[in-house]
Amino acid sequence: MQLTVSFLFAVCGTVPRVAADYQARRRQQGADEVIQCNVKEIHGMVLPGQVEVPAKYICHDVEEPGYTYRLSGGVGSFFEGEDMASGNVQINVPHSAINSDGNISIDDRTASPITISYDRRRLSSVSTTGKKKVLVVRVSDDDDWSNGERKVEPDELQMYSDVFGDGNNLKNVYKRCSGNRLRFVPATGDRVNRGVITVDPPEIVCNMNMDVVSNYARAQLADLNIDTEHIMFVMPDCLDWDGGMAWGEMNGYSTWIPTSYASTPMAQVHEMGHNLGLGHSGDGKDDYGDKTCYMGNKVPWDDVGAKMCFNAGKLWALGWYVLKISRNLQTRKIWGFREVDWNCRGSDQREIY
Repeated sequence: MQLTVSFLFAVCGTVPRVAADYQARRRQQGADEVIQCNVKEIHGMVLPGQVEVPAKYICHDVEEPGYTYRLSGGVGSFFEGEDMASGNVQINVPHSAINSDGNISIDDRTASPITISYDRRRLSSVSTTGKKKVLVVRVSDDDDWSNGERKVEPDELQMYSDVFGDGNNLKNVYKRCSGNRLRFVPATGDRVNRGVITVDPPEIVCNMNMDVVSNYARAQLADLNIDTEHIMFVMPDCLDWDGGMAWGEMNGYSTWIPTSYASTPMAQVHEMGHNLGLGHSGDGKDDYGDKTCYMGNKVPWDDVGAKMCFNAGKLWALGWYVLKISRNLQTRKIWGFREVDWNCRGSDQREIY
């Protein structure tokens, strides 16, 4: 699905312009009106040895996709038994259940009028082949020469090189691992410099939540004509990152990476994997323990990374498994992975996922 940035405008009450627009919209539609929104599960990644952070949830307005609501409160119990990672869960929410800041807080008062539905068509909306455009959004004050807290260090040229240029990066890992079936290319449009655009952060950005800051960035993109299918937000380290080192939307289009890890293949490839519907790759009790796969966290956290791909289960999910097998059927190996014993012999068999 092709998106234009004008449809990615988000709601956040701490930003005056966004809050005013939301309040005006609510007055027009009335408290009894019901909005339908598509719920997305957002996964965070941590450094090796750290405890996995819980998933977060946001909701994209179906009628007006530019509006994004943040879900809080008893989200886990409310959606118990639902396949949240699929990206096709929808909720019908009366405006009376939406806070004045544009968030949906699920509690005893608001839960009963909120109903759940499914949009089955969304299951096929994420493609793992062809060309897909990526917009890198630097949320940075490049004129901040005081302490640099509001500045993203890699400039636009460096970010282009680190994401789309030569070497081990988002573009080349997916190109190599898919056998050239999936190619990420720079987004195009107003003010976009080879797939990268810079927008201003809030005046006081440190300790502000990452969702608030990315919503502030979306508001600045609302009037621009930009052709993209994925958005990578690169934002200052000093934000509140909710305990994660980077975040990605399951079966969606957004990723969030702090400036320290913006140039690392580990963060770029892993979080884009969530956009394509991949969960974390564990080994035993370690949620990130699979050392053969970018959906673990064992790849070096630097701008070199490692020339690995995804484990067999992930390749199968992405639709690239048959391609990898057919090229190496005689040697009974899958390139980029540990050797596979096709007869399942031997005692050193471990479950990887």
